[in-house]
Amino acid sequence: MSKEKRGFRGIWFPAEVWLDERLTPLDKIILMEIDSLDNDGNCYASNEHLAKFCQCSQSKVSKAISKLKSLGYIEAVSFDGRTRRLQSCLAFFTRQTGKNYDADWQNLQQRIVEKNSREEKKKERKNPAETYDSIIDEFTQDKELREALRDFLQYKVASCHRAKKEFTNRALKVNLTKLKKLSSDPREMVEIVNQTLERSWSGFFPLKDECGTSSRGADKQQRLKLEKYENPCVGSKRYDNTTGITEVYRGNGIWEKVSEYIDGEEDEDIEFDE
Repeated sequence: MSKEKRGFRGIWFPAEVWLDERLTPLDKIILMEIDSLDNDGNCYASNEHLAKFCQCSQSKVSKAISKLKSLGYIEAVSFDGRTRRLQSCLAFFTRQTGKNYDADWQNLQQRIVEKNSREEKKKERKNPAETYDSIIDEFTQDKELREALRDFLQYKVASCHRAKKEFTNRALKVNLTKLKKLSSDPREMVEIVNQTLERSWSGFFPLKDECGTSSRGADKQQRLKLEKYENPCVGSKRYDNTTGITEVYRGNGIWEKVSEYIDGEEDEDIEFDE
C-alpha cells in the first residue's frame, strides 16, 4: 500500500482508547491503523500489511485483531476466503472534543453492548443449556438404558442431597464415560447400572457373578495362568485334569512327572479347567 493512497494528515487517539489498560501499545497502533484505512466501512488491510507497517509478526497482528473484535473496537464485515473487510467502530467520530465527542463515544459504547448481546444470543442458540435428560439422551438412544440411567440419576441426586452436595452435569458425564469404558453393549450397560442400584454403590463397576467375582477378574486370572503355563519357571508345577498327573518343570522345555494326582491334594501352581 503506497503512501500516496493514504490521503491523511495523521491519526487521533480517543482518550478512552489511549487510556484503555486492556490494550497493549501494539493493539492501539493496529486499531488506529485500521481506523485510518477505513473508508466508508471498508478496510482491506491484510495481516501481512499490518505486520509490516507495525514491524511485528503476523501472529501478533492476528491476536491483536481478535482482541479488538472481542472488545468491540472493530468488526469483521466480510471474508470471501481471500479478502477480509474490517470496519472500525471509531470511524464515525468527529475527531473533536466537546459535546459531539461525548455523544460519539456514548454511541460507540452502546454499539459494543449491543454487539456483545447479539454474540451471547448466538452462543445460546448454538449451545443450549445442558440438562440431565439432554446428557442421557445424547449418550444413548436405547430406551431401556435411558430409563435405567434416569433411575441411577435419581439415586445419585438423592445421595448427594443427603450429603449436602450437588450432583453436577460434569459428575454425570464422568459416570457415563466410565460406563462406556466398561461395556459398549446397551444390554450389559443396563445390567451394570442395575447392579450399582441393587448394591447401593457410588458408581459403575464390572459385572460380578453370584460368588462376587467380576468377569474381568476371571479373565485376568485365566490369562495369568496361560502366561505361567507358556513361560514357566524352573520348579513350577502343573496338573493335567485328563490324566490326573502332576508334573514339575525342570527347564529347557522338560516337564517331569512327580506323582499321581491324589483326590483332595492342593495344587497351588497351575491348574486348568477343561
